[in-house]
Amino acid sequence: MSNIFGGGGSGANTTLSNLGVTSINAHLLFSADNSWDIGNSTNAARNIYYYNLIGKGTVTAFEGPVAVCSASGASLGKLCWSSTGNRPIWSYNAGSNTNLVLSSDIQTKSFTILTPTAADTNLVQMAFGKAITIVRVYCSTDAGTATMNLDERAEATPNTAGTNVLSADIVCDSGTRTSCASGCDVNTITNGTIAINVPLNIQVTSVATAPAVVRFHIDYTTD
Repeated sequence: MSNIFGGGGSGANTTLSNLGVTSINAHLLFSADNSWDIGNSTNAARNIYYYNLIGKGTVTAFEGPVAVCSASGASLGKLCWSSTGNRPIWSYNAGSNTNLVLSSDIQTKSFTILTPTAADTNLVQMAFGKAITIVRVYCSTDAGTATMNLDERAEATPNTAGTNVLSADIVCDSGTRTSCASGCDVNTITNGTIAINVPLNIQVTSVATAPAVVRFHIDYTTD
């Protein structure tokens, strides 16, 4: 092996155990895919500096934990691991960090219908860019009641009734009414797994005592 110290000397040995500061001017390529490690659980690399990080596998563990990106212009575009939230953080602006959404995170979509009537059924639909699982539905009115449900429809036939999310309608009133797997007013989420890009249709089955507004909220996780 030729001298890789760049300034003379005896050169590296075959186990590379006598390296100094080394200047590399070619790619480092492994002899097989997914076969060799850099460091191990006892002797890990201290810092890794990179321009682009391209992965083929999955992240299985973080030890440390890695500090959150510094709040400075040098942190732009860096992915770090939060020591407080045990979750990934993306530094998207100088002095600003934001949590990346994990599949297990509960997200919420909300909508409001003014002066709801049964004629509003089939007018409001929403879709999701990923498959989701609905974990909780809740609603309220300013006065009176609005009886409601959701149904999952086919993307090709958005005007054709689909499969109801709740096996029993939820009656929204001036208090908050809830539906979930257990412990709610209506424990009847029977079709909570919603496919990607399909219309989730809003049903207003009936109203009473002229509510001026109904507010509807859907808690979900991404699959």
